[in-house]
Amino acid sequence: MKLIRLDLQAFGPFTDTQIVFGQADDGRDADGLHLIYGPNEAGKSSALRAMTDLRFGIPARSRDNFVHDFKRLRLAGVFVDARGEPVYLARRKGRGVTLHRPDSKDDTLTDAPAATPEQEQQLTGGLTREAFEAMFGLDHLRLREGGDRLLKGEGELGSALFEASAGTRGIAGILEALDTDAKGLFSSHGRATQAVINEARATLEAQRKVHRDALTRPAEWQALERSHQQALEELTSLEKALEEAQRHEKDLAGLRTVAPLLEDLDRLRKELASLETVPDLVAEAREQRLSAQQARGRARQDLRDAETQWQECERRLQALVIETPLLEHAATIERLAGRLETVTEARVELYRQQARVERLDARLTEQAQRLDDKADVGRLLKHLPSAADRAALEEDLNQLAVIGPRLEDRRSRLETLETAEREAEHEAAAPEATASESLAQALHQARALGEVTADTQAVKRDLEDMHSQLQQHLADMGQVELQVVRESRPLMQAQLDEARDAQGAVEDTLRALNEEEARLQRDRQEQARQLEQLTAGGRVVTLDTLLEARAWRDALWSRLRQTYVEGQSAPEAAMKDLDLTRPLPESFEVAQMQADHQADQLRENAGQAARIQECQGRIKAMDERHGEIQARLAQGQREREALIEQWQTRLQAQGLPDLSPDALGQWQGRREALLELARRLERLERSQSERDEQRRQAMETLSQALCAVGERPAGTDLAVLIEQAGAWERQATAAQGRRQERERHARIRQRDRDALLRDIDAMEREWQARTRAVSAWHERLGLPATAGPAEVRARLEELDTLEALSVERGDLLAAQARQQALVRDFQDQVAGLAHLLGEPTPSSPDDYAGQLQTRLRVAREREHQRAMGLQEQGAAAAARERARQELDTQARALEALCQAADGVGEDDLPGIEARADRKRQVRMGLEERQQQLALASIRSEADLRQRLEGLDVIAIEADQARCQVEIERLGQAVAEARKVEERTRRDLEEVDTSDEAARAREAMESAAARIQGAIRPWMRLRLAHALLQEALHRFRQRSQAPMVAAASNYLALMTQGRYARLEADESQDVPVLKAMRDDGTLIGVDAMSEGTRDQLYLALRLAALELRRESHPGMPVILDDVLMTSDDARAGLILQALARFAGAGQVMLFTHHRHLLEVAREAVQANALHIHELGRERGAA
Repeated sequence: MKLIRLDLQAFGPFTDTQIVFGQADDGRDADGLHLIYGPNEAGKSSALRAMTDLRFGIPARSRDNFVHDFKRLRLAGVFVDARGEPVYLARRKGRGVTLHRPDSKDDTLTDAPAATPEQEQQLTGGLTREAFEAMFGLDHLRLREGGDRLLKGEGELGSALFEASAGTRGIAGILEALDTDAKGLFSSHGRATQAVINEARATLEAQRKVHRDALTRPAEWQALERSHQQALEELTSLEKALEEAQRHEKDLAGLRTVAPLLEDLDRLRKELASLETVPDLVAEAREQRLSAQQARGRARQDLRDAETQWQECERRLQALVIETPLLEHAATIERLAGRLETVTEARVELYRQQARVERLDARLTEQAQRLDDKADVGRLLKHLPSAADRAALEEDLNQLAVIGPRLEDRRSRLETLETAEREAEHEAAAPEATASESLAQALHQARALGEVTADTQAVKRDLEDMHSQLQQHLADMGQVELQVVRESRPLMQAQLDEARDAQGAVEDTLRALNEEEARLQRDRQEQARQLEQLTAGGRVVTLDTLLEARAWRDALWSRLRQTYVEGQSAPEAAMKDLDLTRPLPESFEVAQMQADHQADQLRENAGQAARIQECQGRIKAMDERHGEIQARLAQGQREREALIEQWQTRLQAQGLPDLSPDALGQWQGRREALLELARRLERLERSQSERDEQRRQAMETLSQALCAVGERPAGTDLAVLIEQAGAWERQATAAQGRRQERERHARIRQRDRDALLRDIDAMEREWQARTRAVSAWHERLGLPATAGPAEVRARLEELDTLEALSVERGDLLAAQARQQALVRDFQDQVAGLAHLLGEPTPSSPDDYAGQLQTRLRVAREREHQRAMGLQEQGAAAAARERARQELDTQARALEALCQAADGVGEDDLPGIEARADRKRQVRMGLEERQQQLALASIRSEADLRQRLEGLDVIAIEADQARCQVEIERLGQAVAEARKVEERTRRDLEEVDTSDEAARAREAMESAAARIQGAIRPWMRLRLAHALLQEALHRFRQRSQAPMVAAASNYLALMTQGRYARLEADESQDVPVLKAMRDDGTLIGVDAMSEGTRDQLYLALRLAALELRRESHPGMPVILDDVLMTSDDARAGLILQALARFAGAGQVMLFTHHRHLLEVAREAVQANALHIHELGRERGAA
């Protein structure tokens, strides 16, 4: 739907604000370029968001609730539906149905009917908010990102067109990411090992080999297990013996340690008993006594010093004499002394001021006579204007001084503009600026075909190269016809892996059986060799031979009874049936003798017989296993042949060559490359034929267009016609530019001329008014009527000088009076002070004040000396009292020490202190030994004494030495046993493959699971990559020519013809976009400036939207500050391109740069430009 009016009822900073885009009901006048300007804080961002929120709904966390709360947010607008009728729709913030159709803006939305699904479909265009913003919205940041993507993609044509058409970002990056993710799962490169599937396949093969190699015989494992158990038991026994020996040696070491401690305990306890009568003194008793005695001595000396100092202070105080009255009036004396210098300077200043007054009287008389020899100073000063009149007069004089030069400048500029206008009228008439639209369209279509000659030759070379490559690929693949390769249906990678794994499994089974058969043959030969050695001395009786002999004996006995006892058969028949060479009784006796003889031999050689029987049993088992292996080999061979036959059948059904799975995978890779080459060849041939037809049509159209504009075609070659049409178009463009430039200069001159006429008229009126105001002062100031502003200002300055001299004389007289009053006041105060001091009035007040200041200083110094003396005397008295108190304190301390020593005298204290100190040391030693004993052994003292009874140190050390020797021997044995245990354990671990086989099987299953889990994501990634690549290819084929042609027009307009057109360069594997300069040079995107790349991206976006306009009718293009980094010239060209695009639609450009309004007015025709200023439209009804 096309937007005619936007009602910002309650949204952001707006309240009941309307932005009108058109007046007609069908919206015809709403088309064009709408420039929406708003300064900072005017609500530009809110209005921009309202454009989208009205169509798609107000978000739950909208940022536009800073004036109106969430529940009151309202948006509305008048739209034109598909039938061309106006529709009023309103949007509220909330859940559920928020789009309504009220009859007016005053209706309550909750009571208004909801919009129909058809209306909502037309309003959104069937798009989501994100799709609408990507396709129809563009800001400065996305414009710059689009230019950067063109640079990073090196102008790749498909991505550039697709991204510009859909408004998406980074198609090349998406393709690269899909390819990278797919290669992270599987890579067809033979040396790739990091991909998930490749790594899992390698792991699967490696673990299969580990699983096959992890088989061993149980008998060997049992022998190693018994050896390891025996070594472990021996190691445990030795470790226990070593631990017992170490514990016994530790006990002996403990006894060796506590023996000296027990002896010290006995000695210390005996000494402590001898000091029992000594009193217990504190450890600091001696220090306390010495400190008290020293402190007592210092106190006595301090007492003597304090007494002497007190007497000296008393003597000095008696000698001081102080003038007390001076101290009582000290403040007055100091105040007068402080004013003494001021009074002296005042007397000197009185003489100076008298002289200056006399000089000023002479100057005043002279200045007054210069102005008017008959008037006095007072009358002349009355002519001075008041402050208000003076300000008004000064303003008039200043403005006259400013207006005069400005008026002359405006008149000069007006004359210059009129001269330029006359010159412009005499210039030759501008050429016609209506360039033929048909010629421009035909030229752009012809240019879109690319360079004719060079492109044709390049395509022919490419066709020849591709045919050669195609034949080489067919030869490499062993094929003759391309159709055979096309009809073949390739197998999936999973099918190849499945076939390879199945054949590999059969091959692995056959290989394992062959290896087992070879090992079995070697083992049977070894058993046969051992059996031959055992039977080398002759026939050896075994349990089997004994059983055979007894069975033969029993068979003969049974037949003997049947023949001779029961008479059932004849002897001759029995001999014939049993194939006997002797009569039946003799044969029975021989058989019985042989059976008994073998039984005797078996008892004598039982060990050898057992070994022979074991060898025969093993040989028999090996023969049975050999038969099984032969059967399994035959079965495996049949399975391999069946798999090969099945594989060949599948290959024939798919039309594939008879190759192994690995070779077929490489063949299919070449097949894909061959088919891609064939598709490229077909596309190139089809493109070449289409270009030939387009070239022919373009030549006809271009020739007709040239004739239509009065140009005779220069030939039948398309390149010549393009060059001729391009030259005509450049001339027309240049002529149009010159005409627009002249028109712009004419508008500027007319605007400047009107402004100058208005300025001259206003200045002349102001000049006359101010001249009349100044003339009114001529008579009062004593000036002639013809006097100008300079004479008035000079007379005012003279009167100001006279007034300044008069004011200065008055100030001097006032200052003279103040100085005289100061001197008289000082004399009066000095006389009063002399009276207070009881002294006569001085004849010289200044000298008397100085003398009083000196006497006061002496009195203060003596008063200070007296205060200091009293302070020192008080300190001496306090020190004397402290010394007496210290003497009493130290006497009491010494008395307490004597009492603690059982009342001895002070002289006896040193001896008592020494014995008490020794007693304390013995007690501490006793406690220390007891603590050491407790740390050395956990046993009690009585237990330790009992264990040491009858032992001496020599016996303990001898026993300890024997224990150490035993410990060393056991340690070596333990080390040797540990080595044996470790060796047997390693041997057991090397052959114990049950866990290793399980781990290998688990790893194989894990690798197979990783392959199974990664194959589907890999297939999805490859499919997505192929689909996106195919979409790019189809979009390029479908939209390349019209989109590049349309973008060429916009880019030429934006660059003022500096870039004539865009071309698709298909000389490389991937077509790229290039631009042709006005000099015919082709450049790539990487050679463009940053601003030109932005213009190119904008041209592509406009071309894409122009092609898709019919699918989304009425949708506006919304731009936000896309010109913020463009200068005025480039901005004007871009605005012209936007206005051209907006000829059949709406383009809404939001900006906060006011100067763009003037740029737009000059660059865009008035009927195609609509300017909206948010500050002015706010509150409009």
